Amino acid sequence: KMNNKNKNNTPKTGLFTSPHLVDVRERIRINGAPVAEDIFLQHFWELFHACERLADEHDKSNDVSSSSSSGGALPMPAYFRFMTLLALKIFDAENVDVAIFEVGLGGRLDATNVLPKPLVTAVTPLGYDHMELLGHTLGAIAREKAGIFKKGVPAFTVHQEDDAMESLRARAAELDIPLYMPPSLPDDIVVGLAGQHQRVNAALAVALCLTWEARNKHAEDVKAGDEAPSYLNEPITPEYREGLQAARWPGRAQVEDDEPDPTGVGSDLTFY
Repeated sequence: KMNNKNKNNTPKTGLFTSPHLVDVRERIRINGAPVAEDIFLQHFWELFHACERLADEHDKSNDVSSSSSSGGALPMPAYFRFMTLLALKIFDAENVDVAIFEVGLGGRLDATNVLPKPLVTAVTPLGYDHMELLGHTLGAIAREKAGIFKKGVPAFTVHQEDDAMESLRARAAELDIPLYMPPSLPDDIVVGLAGQHQRVNAALAVALCLTWEARNKHAEDVKAGDEAPSYLNEPITPEYREGLQAARWPGRAQVEDDEPDPTGVGSDLTFY
């Protein structure tokens, strides 16, 4: 559906990420800005009370006494699951054209993996994170990450260590889908986020956006062996260039020089 485009003909976007730095509304964004407080509060309490009603109905139908332990009671969703549900609810109510969901932890068992068939999926560069839950090798971690791949849906990744790439390719093969790698950004592209790793992430983001643009108009199932779409190698348009240069993400590879006070104190401090 493409019925919310503004006067510049750009789609209305929803973005779900974690963690937040200052305000929980940073996790749920509409057109790049944290969702308005009144909208957040409205949907928060609607969802909260709906979960309470479901828990109460479940307890009554299963004859769970209020004094019983958690044995048969239906608990409220855990924090991240609740926030995922809230994002889905808000994006639906706000009628966004496209929603981007960042996985919270892993992929296979993550709350965001409730989405049955997204238009495209991607795995960014992998490292040794959350090993107590995801595994102690990059291959094991990659298998959990590849849990977001879906049959008929194109998957993307970037350069990975051999064992990680092997796991990603194996999962793609199981689903009979292609695993694409986007081309590097041209040297003249300016990315507003510092670090070479962000250029890698930006190249992946461009590929995902282009794929969404193509598949939003006509989404056919893909299968292993399909050639990489030709649009991945086309020149990057001015709109994409402007977006990459304007990208900001506070707290990520950010450098801030301390503002000196009238006495000059603090002028030699730099925060990384």
